[in-house]
Amino acid sequence: MPLPREIRELNGYSPSLSLMIGADVMRHVNDKWAVQTGLKLETKGMTARATVKGYQIAMVISDGDHTGSVDGVFTGKVRTTAKNSYLTVPFVAVYKPAPRWDINAGFFVGVLLEGDFNGEAHDGYIRDGGPTGEKVGVSAASYDFSDEIRRINWGTQIGGRWQAYRHFSVFGDLTWALNSIFKKDFDSISFDMYNVYFNVGFAYTF
Repeated sequence: MPLPREIRELNGYSPSLSLMIGADVMRHVNDKWAVQTGLKLETKGMTARATVKGYQIAMVISDGDHTGSVDGVFTGKVRTTAKNSYLTVPFVAVYKPAPRWDINAGFFVGVLLEGDFNGEAHDGYIRDGGPTGEKVGVSAASYDFSDEIRRINWGTQIGGRWQAYRHFSVFGDLTWALNSIFKKDFDSISFDMYNVYFNVGFAYTF
């Protein structure tokens, strides 16, 4: 995925410890095909450091030319941390190309249980109100958009599973959200952000 034009350089990225636990139920249609659903409790999070230019954002300046809330266009460095918890229901079709292999594809719907999205801005300046606004130096500032996270997250998923033993299997799933994590009327960041994660784990089959 290309970076938004406002992000000039990604200085660091680290996915947080994102755990998932849940149960799935599968119903076979025939020897090759089945349908599957379930219920999962999962966390999705990351920490990213970037150099930005013309980055639309609302922040609270704690050290710089003046302190207080400013909404405008920022140029400088940011560090963002996100950690969101979801209760997710997948709906997938399962194809069995070989006795020990399953391939699945479908969609998921997640309900936000707890949302956290915050960060810091530093070593830059912000144009108050827009690109032509007053230039305000920023040595240290913070932002918190946790209350603006969308309650429903949905998208597509594709994955596979290998049955290592009779009751034990390993799997991998790519989940790609198709709606932004923020509410529709949120405009403190000028571009949409999406949950895109690859999960690797193990399962016990009853």
